[in-house]
Amino acid sequence: RHDAFSSLISMKFSKMVLMCCSCYVFVWFFFAFVWWSAYYVEPDCFTNMSGFLDSLVLSISTANTIGYGIRAIRGNLEGDVECIYPIAVLSIERLVVIIMDALLIGVLFSKLSQPKKRSRTIFISDSAVVCQRDGLLKFMFRVGDARQTTIIRPCIQAFLYTFNPSRRRTTLEGEFIPNRVSPLKLEVMDESLLLPLLVSHVIDERSPLFGLTKDDLEELRAEIVVTFVAVNSETGAEFAARQSYLPSEIFYGFQFTKIIKSLTEGDYKYHAIDLAKFHDIEPQKLWNNVFMTQNEISRILMNSIGNSLTVPVPLIGENTLVVSGSAALTTVNKKMKLCFRVADVFPPHGQFLEAKVYAYYYPWKKDEGTG
Repeated sequence: RHDAFSSLISMKFSKMVLMCCSCYVFVWFFFAFVWWSAYYVEPDCFTNMSGFLDSLVLSISTANTIGYGIRAIRGNLEGDVECIYPIAVLSIERLVVIIMDALLIGVLFSKLSQPKKRSRTIFISDSAVVCQRDGLLKFMFRVGDARQTTIIRPCIQAFLYTFNPSRRRTTLEGEFIPNRVSPLKLEVMDESLLLPLLVSHVIDERSPLFGLTKDDLEELRAEIVVTFVAVNSETGAEFAARQSYLPSEIFYGFQFTKIIKSLTEGDYKYHAIDLAKFHDIEPQKLWNNVFMTQNEISRILMNSIGNSLTVPVPLIGENTLVVSGSAALTTVNKKMKLCFRVADVFPPHGQFLEAKVYAYYYPWKKDEGTG
């Protein structure tokens, strides 16, 4: 259904100003003809009126409450004759102009308060990568803010859309759903966005991207949509930015080019950001000299899930306690003891306090009577 207010808000500012001026000019000329007709019907009810130009001036003066005091209307004449027609025109024009002022000012204020240009300063990389980081296979893209003013409460989300009819979904009620939408759990290390950051999604058994190679994404006609919503600290209004990635825009075995450099000038240290390379990617060292297609690299990376021996760097709040996969019997002070290792891998000193370790021994004895 057509929404007039949304259409006006989405209109270009120059066209909106032209439309507002046209509305006022139309109202002035329309009521100028109405005043002219009222003058010919009841000429004695007007003072200092002689033609259409005087009617136009009276219309503009009434619409803007100028009140020059030269042209006016009378309430009644001598005798029982009352000037009803001019009084009705005066009342109607004022009501129309008051309503029009409220509507146009509201539309202009809503248009000016929308920080659409603020979203243009939010950079989301043109391409995404799938590569190994800290022993985990991750889907990553880069987000940055080109302005120095900070934003409030940024929210970054990503969704996987698939449109393959061969994998269509039908509900228990028999309803056909033509596409699937799966959210991707993102890891965002810095929500202040003071510097450009890499937003990643771990591809494991719980991920919607688990086992999907580049060929599979093309077969599913997949598209990953990234949305960015934040609040402008200057105006307090929300703004949004969006980016999407097709299978041809996802590169396997690549990583983003480093764009943040630490520089020193005397005792002053600062960070320099090369936004010209914001969208640039480069092959990882592991795949730098490998002559393989993206499809082949994607199959190798997907098959490597679960085979890594590197402990990943965790996020705050995750379960970072690890227990060794094997135990050892050893002699300590002439006593036989069963030993295993427990650690917290969160750098540098862990994030858990007063950790307690419990171990239980379950003896399983075979019942010889049951064979």
